[in-house]
Amino acid sequence: MRIEGGADTGAEYLITYDVRKKMTGVLINLACPAQVIENKRFISADLWGEVRRQWPECPNILPLCGAAGDITMRDLVRGGRNERDMTEIEGMEQQAGRILRESKYVISTVKPEDIDFNFPFRHITRVISLPLMTVTKSAYRKAKAVYDTFEAEYALNDFSAEYGDSIPLRMKDRTAYAAATGIVNRYILQNEKTTVETEVHAVRLRDAVIVTNPFELYQDYGMQIKARSAANQTIIAQLSCASLGYLATELAISGGSYSTGVSNGYCGPEGGYMLVEKTLGMINALYDA
Repeated sequence: MRIEGGADTGAEYLITYDVRKKMTGVLINLACPAQVIENKRFISADLWGEVRRQWPECPNILPLCGAAGDITMRDLVRGGRNERDMTEIEGMEQQAGRILRESKYVISTVKPEDIDFNFPFRHITRVISLPLMTVTKSAYRKAKAVYDTFEAEYALNDFSAEYGDSIPLRMKDRTAYAAATGIVNRYILQNEKTTVETEVHAVRLRDAVIVTNPFELYQDYGMQIKARSAANQTIIAQLSCASLGYLATELAISGGSYSTGVSNGYCGPEGGYMLVEKTLGMINALYDA
């Protein structure tokens, strides 16, 4: 047995200043999603709302979620032992405090000569065609049988009254039904198209670049981009310009866990590797000029 993936534990910062060299805001890029509290019956800005609450003296905070399709804010190894519950408000407050302390330290290390008002800026955007993740006819037939069974059952028994969202599914059926429906829909879609169009941006700011993608991108792809990038600092912003679901690795798909099936996203590892190469090509183009 082994851990399915690693984690990008770095934090990327871009700090802005006015002409008097007074801080006006900070961009914080973490390779981790921003959901801490879960399964509550209230509206919350969650982690970043709490960071702003604890840091009122910072004029503007722009959080960007890095490649984090297989990452969570809680420690899955220790399983909640020796830390506050990371599905509750107390856990969210603790996580926000960690971000705040690190951010204040980073800002404290900035020297006046580090602040630059005259630096290279370039922005390019491309629409990249990535291969659609497909299913076999055998998988389609099996999924169609499951799908038809659910449809027949729910045609006779309406369970929708049990749920506030009026979806006629019992909770225990939802995962299996979603997986079967995803395979059936993908089989239909792949007979109509073989690629997915993705809008990708690359922005250069001095020695840093910001690159986007429309996926919940597994961190392994993000690490590949950062390791091979021509920039001194590479900021990845996922779920940008669209939401095309998870983009998992081969290792994760072999494990068959949540977020790896066609019901969870449009592209597979082939698309992931292509996205890495295309993104690196865009970064190189910013520096070649």
